[in-house]
Amino acid sequence: MSLADPSLVNPTSLPRRPRHPDTMHQSTTMQSHDCERCARSFSLLFQLLQHIHDSPAHNPCLACERDFPSARALSLHVQLTGHMRICHRCPLGPTLHLPQDWDSHLIAFNVCQCCDRHCDSPAALREHEAAHAAGPVICFGCPQAYPTHSSMLHHLESGLCTSGCTFRTLNRDAAICNHYCTFLHAPLREDLLLGRNVGAEKPFRCPECFMWFAWISELFEHVEGGCGVGMEGDVIRALVTWMEGRY
Repeated sequence: MSLADPSLVNPTSLPRRPRHPDTMHQSTTMQSHDCERCARSFSLLFQLLQHIHDSPAHNPCLACERDFPSARALSLHVQLTGHMRICHRCPLGPTLHLPQDWDSHLIAFNVCQCCDRHCDSPAALREHEAAHAAGPVICFGCPQAYPTHSSMLHHLESGLCTSGCTFRTLNRDAAICNHYCTFLHAPLREDLLLGRNVGAEKPFRCPECFMWFAWISELFEHVEGGCGVGMEGDVIRALVTWMEGRY
């Protein structure tokens, strides 16, 4: 799952008219409401707001009202500021929620707070959470247990781990590993080492089938799902050992 996916932005209500200087919406007359970014004019304000809501060229943060030109830019903004929460595994794709709405979303969709999995019922959620407690994989940064390495890495990437680890931390650690050339796109290594945004690029490669992934948790989920290399492959085992030793 890539955070560059346009489905990331799925606000449930229209934003107020943006006021931040980064935005490009101006009302030049009483009769015209202009969107300079898209070079379009609207006679009514609600038409401009509907355009902002519907257009992939507008990705507003509902907390601070900054408007971003891409879903990727917005997702990085909310991860750095904490203005909104990302639910990575919503059935219709990743969604954004204001902090005050987050608990309601978790309850309504029976969401596991450890891995964002959505369960069919409260009973199914309790069963799933019990599997976490009995899981064989312990988080590199905290005592939380997980059923798989991919779910544990997803937890670290989310920034919710008490260790303070984020996706940037994992990317850097993977890029430092001596075996990086077997699972990493070499031209992007310096960007990962410096914590830079690689946009929509997919820096991680399966050492067996050479499929590319945007997130290291996606690579592990692929390996766990039946790719020939498996979790016992030399490269994957070496990567796990290396990352575990970083904490």
